[in-house]
Amino acid sequence: VIALALREGREETGLGRGVPALGWLQHAARLGVDEHDPALQVVQRHVHRGDLEALIEAVNCGLVYMYINKPWNNDDLKLRVSRAVEHYETNKRQHSLAANNERLNSRLKEMKLGFVRAMASVLQLKDEFLYEHGSRVSKCAISLGEKLGLSAELMLDLTAAAFLHDIGVVTAASQVLPYQNAESAARIVGCITEFKDAADIIRYQYENFDGSGSPLGLIGDQIPLTARVLRVAKEFDLMTNTKIGTPGLTPEEAFERLNGGSGREFDPHVVLTFSDLVLECDADRGPMTDNAWCSYTIAP
Repeated sequence: VIALALREGREETGLGRGVPALGWLQHAARLGVDEHDPALQVVQRHVHRGDLEALIEAVNCGLVYMYINKPWNNDDLKLRVSRAVEHYETNKRQHSLAANNERLNSRLKEMKLGFVRAMASVLQLKDEFLYEHGSRVSKCAISLGEKLGLSAELMLDLTAAAFLHDIGVVTAASQVLPYQNAESAARIVGCITEFKDAADIIRYQYENFDGSGSPLGLIGDQIPLTARVLRVAKEFDLMTNTKIGTPGLTPEEAFERLNGGSGREFDPHVVLTFSDLVLECDADRGPMTDNAWCSYTIAP
């Protein structure tokens, strides 16, 4: 927008020296500007002392492209109008690109979640216990990841990895080591290029904080934070849920084991944050008897 200003409330309709008493829209048309074209808005302002400050603020905020005092040179005005059109068209293209990127990102997110749902359904057909385990671990990992302040992108990868961290049972032989099963799961999830980071979360879920884990013996911060989150969430769920012939631990007993492995298997900061999270949920919802406090939803 170019603001064509008339100082101190003067009622003249001409645009300055050498310009006949034409309305400013007619003059804009003579300059080759279509008054109905949304690509250009030429605003005539009668600026009083009371609203000059508001106009300056509008210019500074980008609501007005330029402020021009009378009198002006017509050739210079034409050049400024032309630049205003270019400025508008550039902004229009940028906004269009931003809107397209937002739509593409939304579609990509839906595609990734659709993949998770499809793989979760396959896991459910293969092993109902692992399917339910993955659902619970995903909810706990989401809670913990948000508490740690992970970005939305990391949260999406963590959600997928937590739900599908055991998907390797679909293809793995019956007798394989846990980290080999994790590698199979990572390869399945990694088939989707956009899930490369999620695949790495699954791949490193058996790395220990002190470097004694598998498959690479990563230590401390060499292990992705999201993988350290997954490790704590899944171990807590395995401890507290009843398996065939094996009663689950109470949450308090499970936390004792997590604290006992803090600094060895588990990241101490993640364990402490998880403990704080559960205490907060306990205070909000009453005594914790199971891990149903994880109220976040993922559609499998």
